Amino acid sequence: MPFYEYQCTQCNAITEVLQPLGSDQPPACSTCGSAATRKVMSAAGAQMAAAKKTPPPSCGSCRGGSCGL
Repeated sequence: MPFYEYQCTQCNAITEVLQPLGSDQPPACSTCGSAATRKVMSAAGAQMAAAKKTPPPSCGSCRGGSCGL
């Protein structure tokens, strides 16, 4: 199960929770107890998104094209 980060719209505290994939039930704020939280991009999530945009390094066996590796 992945960790997700939620930010409280009342006190701006960040709550990190371990949730099953596909779960859409936002947790209550761990600081003030408010049910008004929203999912935010975590540092790990941002790194994973950036990695998907970066092309893999060339292996040297391709001649000007993509080898599909």
